[in-house]
Amino acid sequence: MEIQDFRGVIVKATDLLQVYPTDIRLLASHAVASEGLSAHKEAEAIWDKLQEIFPSNDEGKTVMLAGKMRAILWQADFERFLATAEAYCAMAIPNTSKVAELDQLACLPLYGQVPEEKHHAALGLAEFCVRKALELAPNRVTLKGTLGGCLVERGHFDEAEPLLMECYQNGSTFDRAICSLFLGLIAEHRHEWRTALRFARESTVLVTPPLLARRGGELRERLAKRKESLKT
Repeated sequence: MEIQDFRGVIVKATDLLQVYPTDIRLLASHAVASEGLSAHKEAEAIWDKLQEIFPSNDEGKTVMLAGKMRAILWQADFERFLATAEAYCAMAIPNTSKVAELDQLACLPLYGQVPEEKHHAALGLAEFCVRKALELAPNRVTLKGTLGGCLVERGHFDEAEPLLMECYQNGSTFDRAICSLFLGLIAEHRHEWRTALRFARESTVLVTPPLLARRGGELRERLAKRKESLKT
C-alpha cells in the first residue's frame, strides 16, 4: 500500500471514529495505517485502546497486545518490549498462536521492515522473540533458521551455523532459500569462497523475501568481483 493510501485510511477512520469511537475495525485500521506511516507511538496508543475494549479472557485482547509488541519493536524500546512480550507469553492462549506471532516479530528486522537506524537494536529483540518461541516449540526447524539468521546479523557465526544447517536440510523451500543466504554470509566471512558462491546462487534461485533476495544478489556480485580480481 502506498503512503497516500495509508493517509486516506487514517482520514476516513478518524472521521468515522467521531461517530463510532469504539468500533474495533476502525481502530485496528487506524493502527495499521499508522504503522504504515511509521507513526509507531500513535499505533501503540491505539492498540492500547483496543485492549481496553476486550474482556481480559478474550482472544481478541491477545491480538491487540501482539499489535502493541510490533509497534514497540519498531521503536526498538528494549525494556518495554520485554515487559510486553512476557505479558503476551503469559496469556492463556494456545502455544501455536504465541509461536506464530513471536516468529513474525523476529522476522521484521531480518526482512528489512525496521528503520535502518534501529535495525541493530531490533535484532536483539528479534533474537529474544525467537528464543522465546523455541522454548515453546523446541523442535520447529523454521524457528532455528530464524534464530540462525538473527545470530549471523549480530556476528555470532559459529553459533548460527548448525541452526541454519539444520533448517536448510530439513525445512521448506522457503526456509532453504533464507538459510542459503545466511550460510553464504558465514562462508564469505570465513573466506570459503566456493561455498559462499554456491549458497549465494541458491538463495537467489529459490523464492525469498525481496530484501533477502537482493542481499543474495549483492553477495554474488561481491564474490564475482573477487573472482575477477584474482585473475588480474
